[in-house]
Amino acid sequence: MKSLLREPLIGFLALGAVIFWLDGVRSGPEVITVDPAVIDRLVEERELVLERQLAPGERDAIRQNFIDQEILLREALDMGLHLSDGRVRHRLADKMMFLLVDEPPPPDADTLQAFYLEHRERYTTDRLVSFEHRFFSDDRASAQRVLATGVGDPDPQEAFFWLGNALQRMSAQDLATTFGPGFSRALEDLPTGEWRGPIASSRGWHIVRVTAWHPSEPIPRDQLDERLRTEWLAQQRDDARATALAGLREQYEVLYRSGDGQGGR
Repeated sequence: MKSLLREPLIGFLALGAVIFWLDGVRSGPEVITVDPAVIDRLVEERELVLERQLAPGERDAIRQNFIDQEILLREALDMGLHLSDGRVRHRLADKMMFLLVDEPPPPDADTLQAFYLEHRERYTTDRLVSFEHRFFSDDRASAQRVLATGVGDPDPQEAFFWLGNALQRMSAQDLATTFGPGFSRALEDLPTGEWRGPIASSRGWHIVRVTAWHPSEPIPRDQLDERLRTEWLAQQRDDARATALAGLREQYEVLYRSGDGQGGR
């Protein structure tokens, strides 16, 4: 289980308060035990932010704030706020999900290679397109005229396009960013080697000739180490948490309250 000192105000306080809440009805003053290591950690974090040492009064204020937060959290749990406030429920559940399992050990090269082979379809380049175009800004009529009479030398009505008239190996995301999503979809329907249009973009009107489609290809393995490591670790965490959560479910019996007040499974 991960050290609660990593998140003292949520992990330590929340889990500690839940234990006290489950103890039932109070019998006299509740005891709040202050761990000096937690206060030291809070002071250290504050000093890192301020880039200086805290004065004794500032350290005392942090200790008192810790105690006040503990008191308020226990009172909130006693009032059932964690049951009625969706944000509190989500935050506690997310924190508990994080604490369910330990961090998996780093994968070795063989593990990453096996992960790559198992999920090879994830690690491919995008399908790319190369094309020529003539840009007419808002002048759709001129675009139609040039297309009808034949595309040759630049027409006087053509507008300047800062990326030029020949674009190479653009992905769907590149096209959507530069020309808008409608332009990207329009290119999918164009034959190769023929001028077609006018096609609207977010910038105006174009006539376009697709010169080549470049199919997706596997990304070379030696370019993927960091991505593979990150995604392998993420999957290990997800699998371990799913297993741990399944084990927790077995410790609970879930009853559903029917509309007439009768319980049911």
